[in-house]
Parts: sequence; structure tokens; C-alpha cells
Amino acid sequence: MVEIGGKIPPIIDVDTFNNVQSHFTKRPPGAYTAKETYFLSGLVHCGECGAIMSGSKVTSRGNKYSYYRCDKQQRNNSCGNARIKNEDIEAVVFDYIKQQFSDENIPLLTESINRAIAESSKEATQELTVFQNQKKELTKKIYNLVSAIDETGLNPLIKEKLAAFRKLKIKLSKCHSYTFTAI
Repeated sequence: MVEIGGKIPPIIDVDTFNNVQSHFTKRPPGAYTAKETYFLSGLVHCGECGAIMSGSKVTSRGNKYSYYRCDKQQRNNSCGNARIKNEDIEAVVFDYIKQQFSDENIPLLTESINRAIAESSKEATQELTVFQNQKKELTKKIYNLVSAIDETGLNPLIKEKLAAFRKLKIKLSKCHSYTFTAI
């Protein structure tokens, strides 16, 4: 806080300021945060209505149970989908992930990733060729403008056009530096 004593009159008195500050410190913190980690919250969608499913906790007969529940069901009971135990759905998802990243699947994943990189690289190379051609055209236009200026003197419109061409040439030069590599 910057304070300039005696230079600017205060808007409120010191006692009121301190009173308000004490109320701020007594207030509870912001939004509720789950006491348990729900790994798939926001990623799982309801099979009935398509809404996002979020983690929720239920206490029954003194025992606490964790579930994923449809957000529409939780908010306004507009979905008839039952809740799903978090252990059940997380176990299915984690088993699937383990299977996908098993030792026998790693070569297939690597090959798939390399194909995607090669395709992206091919597209990037095509774009780069377009950028290089545009850069050549701009270089030619800049040369022609400089020649015209040399012969006729500097016209404000020509000066403005030359500055715009130079800025565009710098942008196109930056695009030239992107490269893609396989794993």
C-alpha cells in the first residue's frame, strides 16, 4: 500500500478501514473444494443426458461412499441416471490406460505418433513453401519500391507501404523457423 501522508485526504477513516479488514479475515475461504480426489471429474459424461459427471460423497449408515453423479441430476433432478461408484469407474479407466501403455503397445503408439508428426511436418512444409514464396514476392516488391523511391524521391504513401511490407517480411521469416521431429 502506498501512503502519502497529508497530501491526499482519506476517503474513509482508519477505524472503518480496520473494521472492514477484520471482516475480510473472518470470512470463510472461496469455493468448496473436494476432500477426496476424483480423477475423472469433468471428463466422464452421463450416458443418459450427456451432462458432465462430477464426484460426490454420500453417507449411509455411518459409512461414506464416493460416487460420480450426473450434474443435471445433482442440480435439479432432471436426469434419471444412477450414480456410479468412483472406485468402479476409475478402475475400468485405469485398467484401460495401463493396457494402452503396456510394453507390447509402446511400439504401436510410437509408430502412430511418428505418423502424426510426419503428417504435421508435411503440412508444415507445404505452408513453409507458401510462406517462402510470399517472402520472395515481398522482397521483389520492396526492391521495386526502393527503386521507385530512388528515381522519384520519397512519397509518404510509398514510405507507408514499404514499412508494411517490411513488417510482413519479418513475420514470414519467423514462420520459417518452425520444425517437426519424430520420436
